[in-house]
Amino acid sequence: GSGAIARWAVRGVTGAWHSIAPMAVLGTGAALPGDAVSTDALLALLAERFSFCGVRGAAAVAARMGISSRHICRAFDAGRECAIPGRANPDLAAQAITAALRDAGLAVGDIGYLIAHTTTPQQLLPGNVATVADLIGYDGPHVELRQACTGFANGLMIASGLIAAAPDRPIVIVGSETGSLFFDPISLASDNGQIVNMLQMGDG
Repeated sequence: GSGAIARWAVRGVTGAWHSIAPMAVLGTGAALPGDAVSTDALLALLAERFSFCGVRGAAAVAARMGISSRHICRAFDAGRECAIPGRANPDLAAQAITAALRDAGLAVGDIGYLIAHTTTPQQLLPGNVATVADLIGYDGPHVELRQACTGFANGLMIASGLIAAAPDRPIVIVGSETGSLFFDPISLASDNGQIVNMLQMGDG
């Protein structure tokens, strides 16, 4: 997940769902929840904590997917496996935005609109983006898309329209995912899909 600030100089845009206007990225930022966790370390943890006996098969699946490590916000060693404090979805989004603003030489007050996208929000209501806005001290307009990969593309489309109306106000677009919190280790033995979820999940 990353935060980015973009500005368009919109000229002669036609069509309802696309823009040929050039885009300038003013700054980017990213946030990850701690050090990367290797596949071997993750499988060893699950074997110890949840008596997972499919380590060899899961390692083969990971090799086929080409995933050797990922960042995880989940507190696997806690009694209640929620996000590690300061590493929940809104925390990571806020940290990415702060880094992007710093990279662009901008302040929170310069933001014209905040667009966020996630499929793994901390909560359903209020939207994840409302918590993100509170964390960065932003009190302007915002919207949240419940999309993963396509969220950034759709965020850009929304931003192009907003900037056409107010070209001097940068737009922040931030994507954040904490899929490890939706992984269910208890169902590993009966749900093969959870093995794939376990190996490809990554937070940031």
